[in-house]
Amino acid sequence: MLNICIIGKGSIGKKHAKIFKKLGHKVSFFRSLVIKKRINSKEIYNYKKLSLLNFNLYVICNPTSHHFSSIKKILKKNINIFVEKPLVSSFNELKKLKNYYQKYKLNLFTGYVLRHDPRVVFIKKKKNKYLKKV
Repeated sequence: MLNICIIGKGSIGKKHAKIFKKLGHKVSFFRSLVIKKRINSKEIYNYKKLSLLNFNLYVICNPTSHHFSSIKKILKKNINIFVEKPLVSSFNELKKLKNYYQKYKLNLFTGYVLRHDPRVVFIKKKKNKYLKKV
C-alpha cells in the first residue's frame, strides 16, 4: 500500500483519488481552500505540515499556474511526482525545472490521456496510411 498525496482536490484530483483508493492505497489531499465537509480522505492545508509527512508519491492536480511552485516545494524530498498536463505553464519554468531535475535526480512524470483515445488512434492510423501512399 502506497501513501499518496494529491495536491489539488478538483475533479481530476478526485478521479485520481478514486482510482488509487480502489487499488488499496492511502490517499491524502493537499489544498489551499479549507472546506469543513470532508469526503473520506485526510486533508492538509499548509506546506509546513505537508513537509512533516511522508508520502510515496505526489500527484499534482492543482491549476497549471501552480504546478511549478508545487513541484519546487516537494522535489527536495526526492519522492516520485506525477503532474497532470501540462507540466508547467511557461518555457522559463521548464528551463528551471530541467535544472532542478538534474540537481535532485527526481522521477517526474506527466499524464497525456489522449494518447490512447480511440479518435486520436484512428486519425494517426489514417495519417500513416495516407503517408505510405504519397
